[in-house]
Amino acid sequence: MKIVDAKSRRVGITRAMRLASFIVHLALVMVATGRTGPAKLMIDVDFFDTLGGVNYCSSNWIERFFEGCPGHGVKRVTWRCNGQAANFPSRTNYRWTEPDMIKSAADERRYDGAFAAKVGVGPQKAGSFGGIMQRIEVKGEHEFAFRGMVGSDAIPSGAFLAAIDAESGRTLARSGESRSYGLRRLDLRFKASKPFYVGVFSSGAEDTHVFVADNLSLKRLDEPKKELLANGEMEDVDSFMEPSRWLQRNVRFVVLNGDATAIPEAERRKRFPSISTFDMIHHPERPVLTRALKAEDEGDSLELAGKAAKRHGVELYAWLDPLDDGTRCLPPVKTASSRFLENHPEFRCTDANGRPRWGALCFACPEVRAYKTDMVREVIAYEGVSGVVLKVHYQHNILWGLDSFMHHDCLYHPAIIERYHARWGRPADGRYGMFRLRTLHGEAVMEWLRELRPVLAAAGKRLCMFQAPRPYLGGSDVGGWYLPPEKIVSEGLCDDMLIEPRWTDGDHLAHFAGADGISVKRLIRACRAAGVGVGFDLYYTAISKNFRETRGEELFRQLVGLAKEDVDYIGIYEENHFRKFLGDVDRAAAEIAKMPADAKTPDYSDLDDGPRSANVITPAVCREVALYDCSGVKTLADELVVESLVNEPRWSAYPCAPSTNSHLLVTFAQSLELSEVRLFSGHLRWKNSCAAGDFMLSGLEGGKWTRLASVSDANTLKGRNQSAPNVCRFPKRRLDAIRFDFTRGVDGSPTVMLRGVAGR
Repeated sequence: MKIVDAKSRRVGITRAMRLASFIVHLALVMVATGRTGPAKLMIDVDFFDTLGGVNYCSSNWIERFFEGCPGHGVKRVTWRCNGQAANFPSRTNYRWTEPDMIKSAADERRYDGAFAAKVGVGPQKAGSFGGIMQRIEVKGEHEFAFRGMVGSDAIPSGAFLAAIDAESGRTLARSGESRSYGLRRLDLRFKASKPFYVGVFSSGAEDTHVFVADNLSLKRLDEPKKELLANGEMEDVDSFMEPSRWLQRNVRFVVLNGDATAIPEAERRKRFPSISTFDMIHHPERPVLTRALKAEDEGDSLELAGKAAKRHGVELYAWLDPLDDGTRCLPPVKTASSRFLENHPEFRCTDANGRPRWGALCFACPEVRAYKTDMVREVIAYEGVSGVVLKVHYQHNILWGLDSFMHHDCLYHPAIIERYHARWGRPADGRYGMFRLRTLHGEAVMEWLRELRPVLAAAGKRLCMFQAPRPYLGGSDVGGWYLPPEKIVSEGLCDDMLIEPRWTDGDHLAHFAGADGISVKRLIRACRAAGVGVGFDLYYTAISKNFRETRGEELFRQLVGLAKEDVDYIGIYEENHFRKFLGDVDRAAAEIAKMPADAKTPDYSDLDDGPRSANVITPAVCREVALYDCSGVKTLADELVVESLVNEPRWSAYPCAPSTNSHLLVTFAQSLELSEVRLFSGHLRWKNSCAAGDFMLSGLEGGKWTRLASVSDANTLKGRNQSAPNVCRFPKRRLDAIRFDFTRGVDGSPTVMLRGVAGR
């Protein structure tokens, strides 16, 4: 036996600890070293936009494009395969050239210039029927006359009027059926003494379409001049493109059926500010449709692209927008929709009243996730497709009109509400926290990504996430889910992360170096630590808009500048911009190719001082976040504790309060040790506006409120820079809640905008 004295043992232990420390340090250095070669160029090809140009995606164009990629330094291409319509023979979706087959699309039928409703009724159980209906309150027994013009294009099932007892569901009366493409007048008389529903229904066949004119009428015979129906305001182009007052019963879809061109021009511009975009794509008389048909005749574009990419050694990723399943529009523009959305209305997101949101499916439903996985299986089966790129941080299917932001309220699908109750209980006042609902939707998408991972691994395909660097975007053009990209990376749910911050002023280099770059650099650091490839997508449209005279030079300058950052790929969005400034791209590619791999550890030390450092105030640890105005009215404001709101510019995303005598209360689920709290306030785009001027911070400790800090001239203290927080430091305390009392806003502003709270 070898005898080892204590001193030798200590020396051995010390050496072992030093060796272990060196190995850990070496591993950290290796992880944080960054890329292993010069940044590579990547091009996004949007089939739809390309078809709109002079050069559509013909077989010859596709071959020439991929043939030229290696010579221009392009190593990877993403090829858009949209979620709501496909440019390849799809089992799961309509083809891009099949708008007339979409059952939920409105058409050109108008009756005397008025709008009508088109109702899709699917197969019903024996003795049941579906349609649209409206509740009528009644006291005492009265006789009613219900009449309207109704048509149906399905035979033998037709459309009919009916009255239904609201309590028992018993049919009080039912008219004969209209089985005509044209409208037929139907009349119904019945007596009722309790609340009932009246509506237009069909017993349903697979493709039943019921057309309802905008002249339905319900009157009491003893008051023949008084109209009892709100009439659905079918002539109103509301945010859902659906009659706004009618309830839906066992229907697949309801759409307004009118003509956008029949709306007065001033109103049309207000209601449909972007109509020209979709008009160009879907108008049946536009040349783009001719190009689409010609391109389809020449072959399946994804198949041609895959084979060409394989021949020329280019990575090809099929680009999907999994959050998009439908876009509403009026004739002559064609609606876009997936077959799954039309056939399964029960999986659509809904508002608090159960009204469904067209185009958005709830990922908390296993059936939805399975359908989305089938879409991925379909595209990765193509020869030459290396993987799939998913765009999950916002939806393209915004609705035209003044009320397009209303889809943020469609967060109440029963599957989500069930999860809400299981985690936080049923709210006593019936009000659900918006951020909590959005968090649950984001978690459901994360479930799908976890389910998708083994599918891709088994096929030997890669997954690239196309995402903003921040987990939550709450503006009016997004779905509003909370989906943390760093969590996706840390869980190993993707092979690559393509960062798309959408900096709209065009100077990406300035943003990268400034405060906006913090969230991007954090995500890059997370990717390096997880061994995930990382790319940066240059939003060329902003360069084109803001550097009109020097677009090519700016593209060259910014490509070369971005190549000096710690990224593996630089994307150019989109292909048509790449083609316009090919010479400048070539110059940039040649310059980038000369760059050596950056062997030194990137300096990420400045990130540790950011607002998310050691942040212990997160939505997960909060029981409630509430904002009280000067009258004591309470608004749930869970968004205020999102960890990375620093650079979010949008006005509509955050709660606002009167600048005096308002307070913000953050109650923790269990007490937290805090020594610092930071408040982010003010509008980032409107400099020095809507920020807090004077406020007091208090903490609840042992049932007693204690003043922690009083701040005067808060905006001046932070340099009148809204991206910076007001920092309140105090001796460490264990607190059950914190409270901000606001007594003044800056520059006489009547409003304080609150964007975030952080603490450690």
